[in-house]
Amino acid sequence: MYDYKKAVQALNYLLRKSGNKMNYMKAIKLLYFAERFHIRKYRRLICHAEYIGMKLGPVQSEVKDIISIKGDLIPKEEKSYYNKFIKKSNNYTIKSIKEFDEDEFSESDIESLNFALKYFSIFNEFQLAEITHAYPEWSKYRDLIEKAGRSRFDMDILDFFEDPNDNGLNILKRFSFSEDPYNKINKNKVKGNKEFLQDELMSIF
Repeated sequence: MYDYKKAVQALNYLLRKSGNKMNYMKAIKLLYFAERFHIRKYRRLICHAEYIGMKLGPVQSEVKDIISIKGDLIPKEEKSYYNKFIKKSNNYTIKSIKEFDEDEFSESDIESLNFALKYFSIFNEFQLAEITHAYPEWSKYRDLIEKAGRSRFDMDILDFFEDPNDNGLNILKRFSFSEDPYNKINKNKVKGNKEFLQDELMSIF
């Protein structure tokens, strides 16, 4: 279930570690990279948002909505909580106005957010969007966006466990990655976590 407090604090953590302000699309992408790490290593997303794929890569639907503050789409308590910690600096930039609440995080959440900052924070929002296209959860639907003209598609979180193909690795190389940063996680662990989560999802449905 989506955890709006953790989503707000994850964004706030990224902002606080990056000079207190950031392009909002960059923040969304960094959160995606953190969540991709977390689910591969720990079998869960950080804030449990629903993922959709768009032209510029993966997006956490609820997180995108709360950043854009889309009127009645956002419950009052979520708006109020977000506004205590983050505000818009301009149309494209969000700013932290209060220290993040560390009580909302587990150690693994912090580990994953720091992973995203370490490997991806040097890039701007459009570079990050291109880097997201290296990963199978987006690239497998590339034709829906680029050829079929779809504006969005639902993403399957089980695809977050898959590794980039040769085209994906070439994208990473263009951004000076000698290897996929997610190789830091033991591959047997990733495989086992995918199988566990797959079985868990099948038992639900």
